[in-house]
Amino acid sequence: MVNKSYRFPLFGPQKKINLLKQCAVLAVMLSFFSCTVDVFPKMMSSDRPSGEMTFIYEHRDYEKPRLHWETAMEQARERCLEWGYTGGVRKYDAGEKECISPRESGCGLWQIKHRLYCYE
Repeated sequence: MVNKSYRFPLFGPQKKINLLKQCAVLAVMLSFFSCTVDVFPKMMSSDRPSGEMTFIYEHRDYEKPRLHWETAMEQARERCLEWGYTGGVRKYDAGEKECISPRESGCGLWQIKHRLYCYE
């Protein structure tokens, strides 16, 4: 006699639901834990009369940059003091994001510019 209520363990409806849940969890985890990279902004240009400095950093499309502003801010403070500004440094913008390596499927490499200003 054959037991008709027996289900093959890999192909039942419950297994399909569990597989979908696992795939959804994996997709969420990948989006949250994409490749995090440490980024140190570098001074690209500076203008003494206006007290403006431009710092840049780059990252790939799939990377999540973790910014380390400590070195850049110290470099900016020193530049401000050299120019005669005694008040310190302010960061005025959220950054200009520009794709410097476009691809058909999106952007391969992003460049972000931030302006910092000396004040008295």
